[in-house]
Amino acid sequence: MRFFVVLSVLLTLAMPATAQIAAPQGRVIVTIAGDLPSGNLPARTEEDAGFFNFLDLTYDTAVGLDDAMLGGLEQHALTVPYGPYPELAFSGPRLSAVLTLAGAEGRTIQAVALDGYAAEVTWDTITEHEPILATHGADGPLAIGGYGPAAIVFPVAEGETLAEDLQSQQVWALIYISVE
Repeated sequence: MRFFVVLSVLLTLAMPATAQIAAPQGRVIVTIAGDLPSGNLPARTEEDAGFFNFLDLTYDTAVGLDDAMLGGLEQHALTVPYGPYPELAFSGPRLSAVLTLAGAEGRTIQAVALDGYAAEVTWDTITEHEPILATHGADGPLAIGGYGPAAIVFPVAEGETLAEDLQSQQVWALIYISVE
């Protein structure tokens, strides 16, 4: 009998936990939806009003992450050139940590901006190049109407082809990630 209790405990510890993510308490910075084990937001349908309807975004399972949830993850800083700016500073958690928190580790994502711009990013690209989900710039939280409420920012890449490829996967004014 004791053997079965010990075996049961060991098997329980060895199994990956699919923890429920608490509901966001503050404003949702990014919504992650699609192929997820569980969510913390109600489903959205075509009948729902609002901005997601404007962008034709619907989902059954989604995780909404607020400032505190994203701020609770390890933060990283990147300084990158962008457009006319020689350097822009950003900080936030690694995109891989955000996706792991939502239960989307190992998946391909479609990142969608407020203006509808979308970019597909593979898990291999995410783990190899370690982009961050930037929530802050040098002057504080990223603002809507600027680069916010969040942005996928890749570190500077060596080589013009790779740099252009990663730049096309950076999404400013990010609000939604679809997991496939």
